[in-house]
Amino acid sequence: MSRPQAPRGFNNSLSRRHLLLCSALLAAACNRTETFGNEQDPLSLRLVYWGYEPQLLAWNLDRFSTQYPGLRVTPEAFSSDYFQTVSLLLNEGQPLDTVYVRETDLAAWAEAGWLEPLDEFNGIDRYRDSMISQAAEGIQYKGETYGLPYYTECAHWVYDESILQSAGITLPPATWDEVVQQAREIKRRGLVEYPIRLTYRTHTSTNIDWWSMVYSRGGTFFDEVLNPIFHLAGSAAEQTLTWLLDGIYSTEIIHADVLGSSYEAALRNPTAFTIQPGYNFLFNVQEGANVPGTRRVALFPGNDPTQSGSVMWTRLYAIPRGSRNKDAAWELLQYLGGLDRENRYFTPLFWFVNRSLGSAYESLYSEPQVKSLAEERGLGDLSAYLQQRQLARPHEGREVPWFQEWEHFSQLEIQRVLLRQVSPREALQLMADKFYELRIEWSAVTSRLAATARGAATARS
Repeated sequence: MSRPQAPRGFNNSLSRRHLLLCSALLAAACNRTETFGNEQDPLSLRLVYWGYEPQLLAWNLDRFSTQYPGLRVTPEAFSSDYFQTVSLLLNEGQPLDTVYVRETDLAAWAEAGWLEPLDEFNGIDRYRDSMISQAAEGIQYKGETYGLPYYTECAHWVYDESILQSAGITLPPATWDEVVQQAREIKRRGLVEYPIRLTYRTHTSTNIDWWSMVYSRGGTFFDEVLNPIFHLAGSAAEQTLTWLLDGIYSTEIIHADVLGSSYEAALRNPTAFTIQPGYNFLFNVQEGANVPGTRRVALFPGNDPTQSGSVMWTRLYAIPRGSRNKDAAWELLQYLGGLDRENRYFTPLFWFVNRSLGSAYESLYSEPQVKSLAEERGLGDLSAYLQQRQLARPHEGREVPWFQEWEHFSQLEIQRVLLRQVSPREALQLMADKFYELRIEWSAVTSRLAATARGAATARS
């Protein structure tokens, strides 16, 4: 196979300050002198991923092999039904060496014993301490660390500066009431028929608009022992659904196609306000295909001007228990989710430069190259972007193994609300009931597994 072409416009040099930080981390945390296999007979590692940007991944894995001549990585993509398909492979004990994991799936796979805890691997503590706190949370389950970050991202509030100026508005809205006022003025002047575009279509992982809007109002989904509280009267969740219904059907400031619209549609069409994952807002800007123009990032509005919030998620690389090459897989994990063999955060920078994926390592945002690209892509001096990341929160409830099943159920209930098939209060109560129902079901499963394990231990003794 021919060597993949290098990504266009990628400058992989890092500042002296950053190199010193990386070198200190590496010297204190890791011994990277171990060798595996040889160039004539390399050790093969199997990497399973969800099919995102295969050419870029191939280029980067080819570079990995230049640093580790005795290792070769075979990527295997599963683009549809990733969770179910890979769950079957893990359950069968297939000899996989590295897998992509959504942090919202981590509890299910870790609870099943399919992933290798990494706390005993050399350097993991130093990596975790170098991440923003939300990312460090996202790679852990029950106090154990199960991976290194692929990327860490949050939802952002995006506005069109030109549209606001044409409406005589000087600043983006600081509260949800101001969102309504500004959108109604924009609509009244005939600038945009539907000033707000959102997406509540079914997502593979979570409904980002939903979580970010509830968090921006200061909302909380669960109490400290994971009992649902989002269904209580007057909750931020109920406020959000009521606000959406009013905007779609009463004031008509929200485009009605919230169940079919996409993030890309909001960027293709005239839109005063929208919610975007950070990488999606910057999507293909470096290729010149979607220049942000006058769109800007601002802090999420809240119930009052001092409030803001958003949802943050972390995708990670993990080592399956079935791997027969765990030490070599740890080297691959570090290359992908930490430092390469030259003491650089090469891959995190690589993904930001090429596809704007956010990094778990905040130090990367001090890099001149990152600052320059951020300005080109509509983020200005990065202040609003970075401040929103600091205010963002991971998904509550992701630490239960049934999170994804409950989240899928919840997405459908929210869609029924937006279609006016059920009231906000009714839907939220059904979502709470479902969470309790799944807790009982999983408790029974866990009890049976524990009993089986005790029986096996007794038989061995």
